[in-house]
Amino acid sequence: MFLFPGDIGGSVEEELITSGASLKADVLKIPHHGSLTSSTLPFLRAVSPKLAVLSGGGVMAGLPARQTMERYRMLSIPTVRTDSQGPITVCSRAGRLTYHIAQ
Repeated sequence: MFLFPGDIGGSVEEELITSGASLKADVLKIPHHGSLTSSTLPFLRAVSPKLAVLSGGGVMAGLPARQTMERYRMLSIPTVRTDSQGPITVCSRAGRLTYHIAQ
C-alpha cells in the first residue's frame, strides 16, 4: 500500500487520524516536501511506513526541515530523497517491497 498525502500539514494529518480511516501504508510520500508543519509523530505512527520517499526537498529553500527528518530517524523509518539521490522507483510485489535509485 502506498500513501500519497500531497501537501497536507499537521492539522489535516490530525483530521485523517481522528476520522478513523486506516492510514497504514508500506510506502509514504513524505508530506509537503518535508516541511516543518507536516509529518507529525502521531501521523507517522498511524501510517507506520516501511519506507518514506521525499520528493523535491533540498531544491526548495528550507526543505526538508531538519526537525521533520529527525522524526523519521527517531521512528527508524528509512527515507530516500530525490533531491540528493535522484529518481527513485518503488515496487511492491507479492508483499515484497523494493526500491531502485537511478544513477
